[in-house]
Amino acid sequence: QTCALPISAQHQGGGIFRQVDDIPFVFPAGSDQTEKICRALKSLCQQLNIPLAPLCPQADKAFEGVTRGTVLGVIFDSQNMAWSYGKEKAEKIANRCLAMAESKWVSLQQVQETMGSVNHMAQMCRWAKFFTQSGNSMLKQLWGDQNLLRTVPIQLKQDMLLLAKMAKSAGTGLPIARGPVL
Repeated sequence: QTCALPISAQHQGGGIFRQVDDIPFVFPAGSDQTEKICRALKSLCQQLNIPLAPLCPQADKAFEGVTRGTVLGVIFDSQNMAWSYGKEKAEKIANRCLAMAESKWVSLQQVQETMGSVNHMAQMCRWAKFFTQSGNSMLKQLWGDQNLLRTVPIQLKQDMLLLAKMAKSAGTGLPIARGPVL
């Protein structure tokens, strides 16, 4: 089953409410592990006087005991032990990657937008982190100068082509990695 219990924080005056963290747990459907972890997390938060966000009936952001739920645009499916993006999000990430692969020059903003998406995607698929290195390196080279343009190296173009295919695959579903995803 799937569980996500966003931890919330509220300013002492009661005027500021913001999300602190999203914590999804996914175990095979029928497992009692999700229930145990949710119960332990709720107990810990209660002991520390940390409020949890209210559960969402649509299983979006805050939910427990369901086989399908969404956290930060990632759809978790405990029946198939898979994660996916909605078709629109998958296409958006793939198109960003393809645009960078086809560009001669890139700007800081283009690299920030693309790498933000692919680094988020790589959190769900560990092997993809290897293919984010060239983009993250380009991000460092451009950092601090909004007007600077850099030539797109061949390695970055190749990595973006592979990541575009991965994003398209994420639109239909990819296996959830065993163990914690960091």
